[in-house]
Amino acid sequence: MSVEPLTSQAPGHDANHCATESSKVMVLLSVYLCAVLVPKLFPRKSHQSVLVHILPVIWSLIDTTPSAAGGVASAAASLRTATARLVGALYLEIGESLLDTANNTASLSLRARQNLRQIVIDSAVVSRS
Repeated sequence: MSVEPLTSQAPGHDANHCATESSKVMVLLSVYLCAVLVPKLFPRKSHQSVLVHILPVIWSLIDTTPSAAGGVASAAASLRTATARLVGALYLEIGESLLDTANNTASLSLRARQNLRQIVIDSAVVSRS
């Protein structure tokens, strides 16, 4: 089992590529499935092989997903929720290394790093509830 086919459906470098409703649904499904598969695959596969495919998806989603204050509520909220689940699943596996990797990724904007940190904080609060 591999995350590669799913990550090819999710936005790699251009999250705005999903123009049709069906492609938006495919992106959401792919991100949710990645979130479900990360805990199952991470212990069995090389951590590096999982990270190579998952991190670019997370960086792209975090850098391009509209914030909660933005316009189209349902689509943006669904993508934010899917992104949070994927980030939360990976954070449970690698912990602070996720934030360290983000801080050492030159292509990731300061806003994206702040969004990632907020997602991690929010998911920690939710998991404690």
